[in-house]
Amino acid sequence: MENRSNTSGFLYHLHDLEMAVRNNEEIPQNLDTQVTDIIPTLELDRTCIQDEEYDNTDKTDDTITTNPKPYKVCYSSDSDIQALLQELWPSVVHYIETHPDHQHSIQWKTWMSQGLPVTSSLGQVKKIMGIETIAQLYLILRDSEAVNTYYHINWDHEIQYKKSNCRRTL
Repeated sequence: MENRSNTSGFLYHLHDLEMAVRNNEEIPQNLDTQVTDIIPTLELDRTCIQDEEYDNTDKTDDTITTNPKPYKVCYSSDSDIQALLQELWPSVVHYIETHPDHQHSIQWKTWMSQGLPVTSSLGQVKKIMGIETIAQLYLILRDSEAVNTYYHINWDHEIQYKKSNCRRTL
């Protein structure tokens, strides 16, 4: 239904096709009636399932000695950005070497040719990559096959990253 109380809502209308047919109602011509209950069979490597779980532990009362985190974190500091890049750089370079014509490789090579070194500051990263926030950097890393093929990347008001135990197949 339409939500006029705020302007960010969606306009949608649901049709119960079976009920409409029983009541002899006219079905709109532009209605998508494609069956969507087909679920593909996926074979999962059970050794990798645990690796993909998100760390949702309470972060308010834990310390490094009592509850080590499986993820490394990156806030908006230059040292965190440099540690993140140093961790991810070998995987990015390997991906570029093995997939030189892929759009993500081309994008990373462009940023490198514009002066993005492994020792970049947050300001340099923002300027070269054309981003304004660390959340945008997270989205780039999450969506980049040069990174997400080898790393799990999460967001919790910080970039969380860790090396994957199982490499994604391309």
